[in-house]
Amino acid sequence: MVDCAGLQYVLDVGFGSLGPRIPVPMSAIESNDREKIFRIAERRSGEYHMQVFKDGEFVSLYRFELARYGQADCELGHFYSHRHPDANFVNHLVVSLIQEKETRFLRDLEYRVTAESGTQSREISDPGQLRRILVGELEVQVTEEECRQLLDGLNA
Repeated sequence: MVDCAGLQYVLDVGFGSLGPRIPVPMSAIESNDREKIFRIAERRSGEYHMQVFKDGEFVSLYRFELARYGQADCELGHFYSHRHPDANFVNHLVVSLIQEKETRFLRDLEYRVTAESGTQSREISDPGQLRRILVGELEVQVTEEECRQLLDGLNA
């Protein structure tokens, strides 16, 4: 959280393509970030939710408290995000590239590009297509064999 001109804001630097790219005020004021609207709602005393307006209603992306976090908290969160059997990054192929005018996002076999003009989505069906997206559009260096293995794992 950051204080600026007497107001408090949350700067979300790690949530990925769904998260806001702008400071969101702690005051429940709605903030527009390109085609998305964000707000912070206090659900219970001291429990806050970062929310995005989706399909006609606000949906919570995550919750947080205004507590001080130490190195152990960060290490535990990092461990969970990439090692725990229930973690998103363990169970799904997730890659995103957030640029000034668009966000490119791959989750499993769905690839989406979101820009001011809207969102385009397509399904990936073969290793060559997966490699073209990963290398050419998401700037991830992978071999054809690695893409074949990824696709086999996702289709299992």
